Amino acid sequence: MNEPGQCRYDVKSTANFDEMEFDFGARNLFLYNHSQFFSMPDIASLGLPGYDPNRRADFNLNVRCIDSRGNGKDAKEYIINFCVKPGEDKSPPIITGREPVNEFVKFDALSIDAAVFTNEPAECKWSLYSNKKYDEMEKSFECANDIEDRESLLGWKCDTTFDINKIDNVFYIKCKDQPWNAGNESKRNEMSNPYEFRIKKTANPLVIDYVKPNNETLIFGVGPATVILEIKTSGGIDGRATCSIFGSNMGETFGTIHKQLFNRIIAGDYEFPIMCEDIAGNVAEATSKFRVELDSDSPIITRVYKQGGDLVIITNEDGECSFVRDRNEGEACNFAFENGTLMSGYEKIHSTDFYVSKYYIKCKDKWEHVSGDCSIVVKGEEYMYEA
Repeated sequence: MNEPGQCRYDVKSTANFDEMEFDFGARNLFLYNHSQFFSMPDIASLGLPGYDPNRRADFNLNVRCIDSRGNGKDAKEYIINFCVKPGEDKSPPIITGREPVNEFVKFDALSIDAAVFTNEPAECKWSLYSNKKYDEMEKSFECANDIEDRESLLGWKCDTTFDINKIDNVFYIKCKDQPWNAGNESKRNEMSNPYEFRIKKTANPLVIDYVKPNNETLIFGVGPATVILEIKTSGGIDGRATCSIFGSNMGETFGTIHKQLFNRIIAGDYEFPIMCEDIAGNVAEATSKFRVELDSDSPIITRVYKQGGDLVIITNEDGECSFVRDRNEGEACNFAFENGTLMSGYEKIHSTDFYVSKYYIKCKDKWEHVSGDCSIVVKGEEYMYEA
């Protein structure tokens, strides 16, 4: 492929990638190249019963691949076509797949239940040493190897438990076919090269580095408000994980940054439990706690004073203030904010040149809340003092 991808296949046509049953290559990793062994169905199951050696039938595999962003989920299937015919079994069994498909296990794993699938009924053994012959291998699988025990396209299943003692663990597996010929070993086919079943223990636990917002008070000028919850993960396999809130996946996840947008937030206290899990099973948990307040009032002037030749006012919140001077008393506070003279300063401190006259002042906050009346009327120097 032209970029790393994850591939699946199915014997039947499906609507999209998620509906396909099998991971190509029995691995769900993002790779450039994918290889798949599978057990070919017998000729009778394809609609051609009988014993004619010239029987032939078509068999199709439907394949789709996606990239790390999920592109390709709804793409048209790629079809791999086979011509199937009967033949005498002279080949050793082939391991067609494994469970778990993922090679990684979580940070604190001590053992793992595992399985391999073979393309024909078989008996399997394993060893920690690659140079062992089948009969010399120390451990045996428990295999379901009757003809009727076949499981889907992967074939016949053999189960075991592996102890996980280090970061990189390799178990060497060999299988021998035709278990019904046990005791007559000359008729059986045995794998000459072992299948390597690799298990990598995660070197570090999965960690949630931060949660935003958390232990904060968020103030909005209008409700309902919009809050974006964001978390960052690291550790585990590569820091990537799938994160959920109340059991549902976050809107943006399967990376190291995870986000969820809430657009119907009203005033109150909120608490969101978060759980993140990577493909090895490492889990990290956290909780986002925050308070939402709605500010529907215009700024309040908390202090007025003269400093040098300036009139200075202090407000209880960030905003802007404007004024008019020497107007008719009955209409003085009816002016529109934008028609007044803007005072210097934007946050809580605002100033302008001070003369002996009346100042009619209005202030507005960042939510555009402005009083219909004056925020304050300053009636000249007689009420002022030097700061």
